[in-house]
Amino acid sequence: MFDSLRSLLELVYPPQCINCNALGEDFCEVCKQEWIAPTRCISVSPIPMWSSAHYSRVATRIILLAKENNNLAARKVLAQAIAQSIEHISANAGARRLVLIPIPSSKKMNRKRGFTHGQSLAQEVGRHFNNRPVVLSALVHNRSVRDQSEIAMSARELNLHGAYSVNARKGAISPSDLVLLIDDLITSGSSVREAVRALKSANIFPEAAISACAVGAAFRLR
Repeated sequence: MFDSLRSLLELVYPPQCINCNALGEDFCEVCKQEWIAPTRCISVSPIPMWSSAHYSRVATRIILLAKENNNLAARKVLAQAIAQSIEHISANAGARRLVLIPIPSSKKMNRKRGFTHGQSLAQEVGRHFNNRPVVLSALVHNRSVRDQSEIAMSARELNLHGAYSVNARKGAISPSDLVLLIDDLITSGSSVREAVRALKSANIFPEAAISACAVGAAFRLR
């Protein structure tokens, strides 16, 4: 019954590409070609950082739709890219439990948006796996920070240094877990470095950071 209802709704309101508005599907094949990229490691410091999509005008629109408009179709596109990288790096992980820790937005932005983007994205990523990962919102902001997109790359490290604290009950993570940081975009890498610092101070050791995409085709972190 639900499939029939969905088919009827699609006849009346055919799906449109979230980027170009072409009729037919939520994310058209033309736009996918600008988005899709091979899964690749973009840095190994302080932990391996992985990405599997190009940063482009398409990526900008998808991220904004998911992050600012709570658009489910856009979130699914981001989640698919992140899940692709996780599948790549966890192929030999065996029966280890996956724990996904989202990079947090500030409390101010969460209030403004009315939802928690990082947690919603990580939960959508989890739907790609038969054995659902644990989504643990262990990182929180402990002070006000400026929007990273509004300041120069060179100032982003200082802006975030010491800004994250860990909020996780004892025993929530076991030594055998495969702990991964999750984010939609990596630019300077400062958010990942601050997350690793905070988690290590609480004896939590993430093994990799996974983003949907990273800035620049020749992007390298130093």
